[in-house]
Amino acid sequence: MAAVGETEDGNGDGIGDGDASARRRQVVRRSAVVTACGLGSLAAAQVAVSSLESDVAWWVTVPVVLLAGAAGAWGGARVGRVEGIRKAALGPGECVLSAYIVHPAGGERVPDRYSLRVTNRRLRLWDRAEELWSHPWHALRLTAEGPLVLVHHTEQGPIARLALDSELAAPEELVLAAARLRSRSRRAG
Repeated sequence: MAAVGETEDGNGDGIGDGDASARRRQVVRRSAVVTACGLGSLAAAQVAVSSLESDVAWWVTVPVVLLAGAAGAWGGARVGRVEGIRKAALGPGECVLSAYIVHPAGGERVPDRYSLRVTNRRLRLWDRAEELWSHPWHALRLTAEGPLVLVHHTEQGPIARLALDSELAAPEELVLAAARLRSRSRRAG
């Protein structure tokens, strides 16, 4: 029997395991729907404006606009689902500070497949909707080796050699941010 203000799981936050799971599903679903609506509307509007500017007949424009909207909504739902899963994985009080599109050094280079998420508490590597690993800052050390970022775990040793896919992000930027977050997590913990 749980005491007043506690739940069966004993954490006292009023959220049982079933409620947390339902909340995660709701976050994923909401993210998928919102992104689908946004991208579907954007695709339909873009096609509609283009067809109006080029004086295409309305009976040709309407089906093409609907098809573009459906394709945009489908793609948006997929993207939104992945983002929702990543958002639902965050712990209480944890927020994403930055995200980098990366690929393993020497590995295949599939666009937007791997994402390295820097949060205020952890470093997380994602393969689309699957979290490959997540480690707290106090257990990690990052170094730059040319264009690569090397991730070292204090107990497991090297765990990743990653290349950033953006021309705008430098490995040194990530290494400096990691050092700062690591020292902050040591002081807090």
